[in-house]
Amino acid sequence: MATLNAADFAREAPLVIGEKPLEQDFVQGPLLGKGTFGEVWKCRHRETGQVCAVKAVNLKMAKGDPKKKAWLMQEAQLQALCQHDKVVKVFEVFRWGNILYIIEELLGGGSLMDLACPRGIWGHLPEDRVAFIASQVVAALAKLHHIGVVHRDIKPDQFLMAKPQDFSEVKLSDFGLAGLADDLASMQIQCGTPMFMAPETMSMEGVPGPPVDM
Repeated sequence: MATLNAADFAREAPLVIGEKPLEQDFVQGPLLGKGTFGEVWKCRHRETGQVCAVKAVNLKMAKGDPKKKAWLMQEAQLQALCQHDKVVKVFEVFRWGNILYIIEELLGGGSLMDLACPRGIWGHLPEDRVAFIASQVVAALAKLHHIGVVHRDIKPDQFLMAKPQDFSEVKLSDFGLAGLADDLASMQIQCGTPMFMAPETMSMEGVPGPPVDM
């Protein structure tokens, strides 16, 4: 797929499919995490028994602003567009009332932060292990940048593992701050996690693009 511009994205990004309550097809399990705009729960599909993660995004956070609402819904669209074996897979997207549900692949092994910083103390990883992990990180980012998507919040917490301490399968998650490289207005909004921000994002000199993810 060639690099996308905003017009291409409007045509090609998957739209939210229908409206239905979560409990129609899924059994909700325990809470896995909570963020500014919503929560992540473990869930199980009623028919197939497949265990997934469901991200429930509260569209009320847009406070009636159409642009903010579109931005909240863009997360699912961009993540679905960036499907790759090193990106957390999106199975289904739907909404019920003011809640947008993103049904995702569940990776229960924790994040690279858990691997690199166990018990809150930065540890030491062998060079060959770091090189292998880095190859997976680069593969995920190469997919995003090839189609014109910038993640804008790359950090160890965003890369999830299938099993604890098993770095053989690492996948990129959380597209909440992602945007299109050619959307200059969006790219000029300062966002990310300060400790992991690129210098050009901190200074906002020029228009940040894909290099901020590296």
